[in-house]
Amino acid sequence: MTINDEIKYIGKSIQGYSRPLSYDKNKVMVKVRNGIKLACKNNQSVDVYARSENLSMEFEKLNIIEAYEQALIQLVRPEWNSHIQK
Repeated sequence: MTINDEIKYIGKSIQGYSRPLSYDKNKVMVKVRNGIKLACKNNQSVDVYARSENLSMEFEKLNIIEAYEQALIQLVRPEWNSHIQK
C-alpha cells in the first residue's frame, strides 16, 4: 500500500482486495487504518497493489509467499509494518 507513491505497508492476504479494503473494520491494523484515514482526510493518493497468487507453492515447508513478503518488508521497511525490527 502506498501513500503518494511512498510504500507504507506490505502484507499478504488470502482474501484478495477484501482485506485492504476492510481496514476500517480491522481492530488489529490500527496503524494502517489511521494512516489511511489521515491520508484520505489530507486528499492524498492511497494505492493498493496486488501480486498474483501464482507465486504460491510450498517446497519442503517453505512458503514462497511468506518468504517473499518478509524479504520485501526487510528491504523496504515500511513504517506501517510495526512487527519489523529496525
